[in-house]
Amino acid sequence: MNEITRNQIIVYVAFAIMIGINIFVNVFQLNGYTTGEVSDLHEIYLTPASYTFSIWTVIYLGLLIWLLTFTMRKQQITPTIVWTFVVTCFWNIAWLIAWHYLFFGVAAIILVLHLASVFFLYLLQRRIEISNWYHYPISLYLGWLVVAVTVNILYFLVATVGVQEVAELSYTYLAICILVIFAILQFFIWKDWVIQLVLIWSFIGIIVKNYHDNWVLSFILLLLTVGISALSYFWYKRARAKQKLK
Repeated sequence: MNEITRNQIIVYVAFAIMIGINIFVNVFQLNGYTTGEVSDLHEIYLTPASYTFSIWTVIYLGLLIWLLTFTMRKQQITPTIVWTFVVTCFWNIAWLIAWHYLFFGVAAIILVLHLASVFFLYLLQRRIEISNWYHYPISLYLGWLVVAVTVNILYFLVATVGVQEVAELSYTYLAICILVIFAILQFFIWKDWVIQLVLIWSFIGIIVKNYHDNWVLSFILLLLTVGISALSYFWYKRARAKQKLK
């Protein structure tokens, strides 16, 4: 067995284990909960509407397609990419265990490490001189994890630290500001429209979740979402115009 074949087997096995455990804990439960049921134990403003989490299906399909690009020799798999991907799978599973056993502080730390490993994978992928379409599955993963980390930290503050509603609302606005700044900076630096779409998707989910109970929060986030969308479109059109001039 050559190194390329061995590397491909490793990433597919890691991916299969990750998917299998995700399916198991939601079909058969872990510690008496599904992942969503744990989330529902505490209501926080920043948690998006439940339909928003369907993005995980898209993320996992994207990762499968990304793995297939190596199998079809569209891009070269390297040991660094292999083991970075394996680490992302490990953190994915570790978070599920911590989350289901209600260790929310540990889960938040694990999710930060998960984000860091996916970010490193994203940087590795961007170094490969290939069409941007090959980067987008990792962009999708990264964008959602940025949101997930923010939500998880706020969930920890409410569920474990016991932050009261007024303070939680202040932290929510702070978290939204951080996400908006990230959205602007990432598009300015990387011009990654997939990350931007993921952030907008999550913002819409937060708007939908809160428009009955806190319409002010939803309205402010709606204005910010429209602003980010317009700014991203302007930058995108400007970049395309510059490419045509070249």
